[in-house]
Amino acid sequence: MPRKKVAKTAKTTKKVNTKSRPKAIALSAVDLMEKEFSSTPAKIISQSRKDLASLKQQEKKLKSELKKAQAQKKIAKNKRVTLTAKSKSKSTAATKKLLATAKQAYDKTTHAVTDLSDRFDAVKKQTKELAAKQARFSALAKLIAQFEKQWELKAKKSSAASKPKKKTKKSKVSDKSSHEMTTLENFVEAPMAVETEENAEA
Repeated sequence: MPRKKVAKTAKTTKKVNTKSRPKAIALSAVDLMEKEFSSTPAKIISQSRKDLASLKQQEKKLKSELKKAQAQKKIAKNKRVTLTAKSKSKSTAATKKLLATAKQAYDKTTHAVTDLSDRFDAVKKQTKELAAKQARFSALAKLIAQFEKQWELKAKKSSAASKPKKKTKKSKVSDKSSHEMTTLENFVEAPMAVETEENAEA
């Protein structure tokens, strides 16, 4: 029986302790904004790092595709030039048909090269701009960290200055010695006063 009672009291104590725990204080709107502001540069730097890696992959892929398209354009151009010269010397239906096909191939490869070149330039420009933004926010993050340190140091100095200054041991000693000198002077002056009174009576 006693064991059961102990178990019950332990349970009730546990419940009371759980209920009496203080609730976490909710952050104010200003605190939340400050927290968000402090973490924003780091978030932008992290995201820009990911985006830069993706853009560099795109740039590499487009560069490879552009080289292939430029090579195909060169082949199509040489073929068109050869067939144009051939059709001038001996114009046949078959030659004309081949020349028309060569011209279409050349136009197609020219369009592909132009499109890939524009896309490559756009990605390259975007990469450059994003790298500049990353550098700017990295500098901002460093400045914020430096400002926080300086502000904290300033706050510590101002709180230390506002505290009342305690008397030093040196001042206590000087106060004590002055008190002793006053007491000694009173002690010396007392007998002299008595002698003066006795002389006056005589």
